[in-house]
Amino acid sequence: MNISALQLRKDKITQFERKGIYTIEDLVNYIPRKYYDFTSPDYIMYLDPDEMCCTIATIEDIKLTEKVLQFIVKDDKNWRMAVNFFHMDYLANNFAVGERVLICGVLKNNPYSTFKTMFNPVIFTTDIAKNMNIHPVYSAIKGMSAGFLEEQMKKALQMMEKDDFLEPVLQHKYQVTSYSNALKKLHFPETMQDVEDGKKRLLVNDLFLFNYHMKANMDDVNTDTHIRITGLDKTKELMKALPYPLTKGDGVNTSGQRDVLNNITIKMMQGKKVNALVQGDVGCGKTLLAILLLTILCENGYQGALVAPTQLLAKQHYAEIKEKCEPLGFRVGFVSGDLKKRELNEISKKINNGEIDIVVGTHSVMSDNIKFKNLGISIIDEEHRFGVEQRNKLNRPGVHKVSMSATPIPRSLALSLYGDLIDVETINVMPAGRQKVDTHLALPSENNNIYFHILEELDKGHQAYIVCPLKTESENEKMSDVVDVEDEFRSAVKYFANYGYSVGMVTGSTKAADIVKNEETLEKFRNHEYDVLIATTIIEVGVNVPNATIMLIKNAERFGFAQIHQLRGRVGRGKDKSYCYLMTDNRDKFQVFTQTCDGFKIAKEDLRLRGAGSFLGTEQSGNNKYLMLVMANQALNVQIKEDVDAIFASPERLKRYRNVLDISEV
Repeated sequence: MNISALQLRKDKITQFERKGIYTIEDLVNYIPRKYYDFTSPDYIMYLDPDEMCCTIATIEDIKLTEKVLQFIVKDDKNWRMAVNFFHMDYLANNFAVGERVLICGVLKNNPYSTFKTMFNPVIFTTDIAKNMNIHPVYSAIKGMSAGFLEEQMKKALQMMEKDDFLEPVLQHKYQVTSYSNALKKLHFPETMQDVEDGKKRLLVNDLFLFNYHMKANMDDVNTDTHIRITGLDKTKELMKALPYPLTKGDGVNTSGQRDVLNNITIKMMQGKKVNALVQGDVGCGKTLLAILLLTILCENGYQGALVAPTQLLAKQHYAEIKEKCEPLGFRVGFVSGDLKKRELNEISKKINNGEIDIVVGTHSVMSDNIKFKNLGISIIDEEHRFGVEQRNKLNRPGVHKVSMSATPIPRSLALSLYGDLIDVETINVMPAGRQKVDTHLALPSENNNIYFHILEELDKGHQAYIVCPLKTESENEKMSDVVDVEDEFRSAVKYFANYGYSVGMVTGSTKAADIVKNEETLEKFRNHEYDVLIATTIIEVGVNVPNATIMLIKNAERFGFAQIHQLRGRVGRGKDKSYCYLMTDNRDKFQVFTQTCDGFKIAKEDLRLRGAGSFLGTEQSGNNKYLMLVMANQALNVQIKEDVDAIFASPERLKRYRNVLDISEV
């Protein structure tokens, strides 16, 4: 049901659509990212600084200056607190001395005041009973108030389909509520137990749909192939031209690029269809392996496709493949959603006619517009960033398929995630000369010391990254303590220009002009026209500058562990010693990065600290949601997998689930 069924103004529909909300179903699945429990206010003396808390107090004084509106409040134990609002003078007329108010927000110890202080609280109201509840917090929708979103959510929950795809017997077995009731509990909880009940149903949904899609996909898999590999001459020519040999394992505990290439090539030459997961930590050389596999298929008369999750990564792959494969006589084409209609039609025609041998691009390569003449292999990079449905679009009869992942996981877990018909290949030997990145934790007060270390690396002729989080403001949370990428750019220019070094900046903007500007800046950084690059997570994947030896990640607490692991992988790509600094006040949380570069160990620590519940309802992009959910709920996943197998074995039961493949949460 389209979102327009809510009878909204056009501008509100646009605001929803910009957030990826097009239907009533999309809206009810727009789950709060966290909850504040304001059901039990406490006395001011017991409120902890830097924690979300609430209290009930009486207004004792109201002070209005040019910049600040301040309320002095006193609770029933005669403890006082200051509540400061910036640029909200109008509130002075809404309250009076002597009124009792509910105050909810983050308390700060203010060195300039004798009182504990709260700045711009989430709630400051005389309507105590109505607001003493569980407060859901959503990712902000630009231009839309929290109140308006709440109002539309109520309507959407009433309008949504109430039929449940999960059989009552399974709901009872897993001890979960109906899906419609779970959504009601998640959006309008009366207790924190409601939130837990709703999350449990989301967990069952996620694992059930994941296993159902996997089972359906496995049943469709045909292990036969029409593809025949007879020659490897050009592939060997490319390997000889490489400035370094492929990595090789010991044949027992380790395996390198050559081992994995041999395993996959032998299977192809035996006439068997390849369905492989190639996993290896950041920097192990998966991209080169992909290029060699593409070359094998192309020299035997077939086409190859390489799909990446971002345009930046896809363009980097495109440039590298052109450089290595065009001298061998192979034609390389690029496809993305940014191509003009005429350009897309032109390249589609060439692909269909067989005039392009290797197609590189984003998910647009999977679209119905792209028809291959003779596709032999499809390779998906950073496969965890694609949903199952997207990945399956490149499942063509008889065509080899290779997925690549930067989070190596045990074989047993890989089989749980990807099914029984996949070959798990692991590269765990790093290229010669590649060194472990020295990782250090730093406080914000140490910024100048780190800048000086960056300067030392620049003096050696090296380059540096400074990474800032994407700064977004929600209605109730101001990220005043978060470094803005543009502010950091100005500070870096001011500092490094004094020593004759140039600074570039790339942002997370999705505007077409900014994307072009970002790509130009990155190209200049690769060519060493910039010494320092100030960036957001846009450089998380797809940036390969071996001369970059030092990275500073500001506000590390604003990044996920998987993001930090990928970001850190941007340095240490050459032969020189490399460094990464994580700047944060929360040093304990990030100790694991100083101890290991193993992606799986980092993922396990992330899971331990955050809990699997934090991955429910999250977008697929940016973290391997299902890896985390299966790791944390292995017994439940096994149980659900067995139930899904039983459903597929019963034609009568399977009828009920005929529309499950249309459900796109996976």
